[in-house]
Amino acid sequence: MRRDLRVGIDLGSKNIRILACVPTENSNHPKIITGAVGETEGLRQGRILSLPDVTKSLKKLIDKTEAELGQKIETVNVGITGDFLKTKIFKTKNTVAKASNEVSEQDFENAKLEATSQILANSPWSILNTILSEVKLDGKKVRGSALHQVGGIIEMTFILHLIPKKILEEYILLFDELDLNVAELVVSSVVSYLPITKRSERTAGIGVLNIGHDSTTFTYFENELPIIMQSWSIGGANITNDIALMLQTKIEDAEEIKKTFKNLNVKKVQQIINARVEDICYLVKKEINKVNPIGKIAGGIILTGGGAKIEEIEATIRKSLGMQITSGSKILMQNTGSVLKDSSWSVAYGLTYLETRERNFSENLFIKIKEYFSKILHIVSP
Repeated sequence: MRRDLRVGIDLGSKNIRILACVPTENSNHPKIITGAVGETEGLRQGRILSLPDVTKSLKKLIDKTEAELGQKIETVNVGITGDFLKTKIFKTKNTVAKASNEVSEQDFENAKLEATSQILANSPWSILNTILSEVKLDGKKVRGSALHQVGGIIEMTFILHLIPKKILEEYILLFDELDLNVAELVVSSVVSYLPITKRSERTAGIGVLNIGHDSTTFTYFENELPIIMQSWSIGGANITNDIALMLQTKIEDAEEIKKTFKNLNVKKVQQIINARVEDICYLVKKEINKVNPIGKIAGGIILTGGGAKIEEIEATIRKSLGMQITSGSKILMQNTGSVLKDSSWSVAYGLTYLETRERNFSENLFIKIKEYFSKILHIVSP
């Protein structure tokens, strides 16, 4: 039995993906042992519509993965997405704690506590992830790590991903049904970049655009920190619906047309796809312009997700944004020795990185919330 096993579960609206990996000594990328993918039942835009259906879908894949592993899966990391998630930006400004004015871990802990305390205990929201986005020391943006640098006033910006407590409770019930421990529950965009970007790229500046089934997320890194993490309720399903509507065809046929252009009127199909892709590009441009006056990213954008498989979408985005667009699938193939050939796996694979260096980057309260609900149930039960 492997005790160093890491299992990532990507709960997508269209598909559930599971990867079981182990860390490697000579590579930053975990070694893939096995994986499974299957259609999602009872889940829509991250909302559990039918607990029995989602449980059945997930259990089928868990059983398949356990059979191939030859051991039971006990602990998992889970990635979710949904239009119910909310993002809040909190900024803190404090005097450096040490008398020597040397920045320490305590300064980061104090700032994080100050940011997270803004969400009241009686709020209907819970904090899912707390992400450090920017650090300034005496008014100047810090390049590299601020730890051990010297200054008087330290300012930090945090991105907080919030989830309704009611929906979080539903996820807790789901994994209780499956008898699985959840070590980390994160927003998918928090981990999807890990298998497809380098530290040097995240330092110089790079974007990751993930076009999923029901939603699109955009993350922009600079100085190795995510200064933009944005999500919109528009994805590949919208393009499929547009094609079905405009060409008066079935959804199943529209999905095939979207991927392969198997239609006599190729020009019209391209126009339909371009219209939606332009909508996405407009939203991305708007976010980039908020932090970069020239509206460009030094390292360009890496395209991932199921939407990345749409015919000629890279060229369309490249033309619209006027910057380099790189295929996340090609990068993932290189980093996994062609074991993974589709960037739709980047979330599940990225989740297997969390056991080590990413634990401080993304923090969630899944376990604490689970304990909280257990206490409440104990109080109200006879």
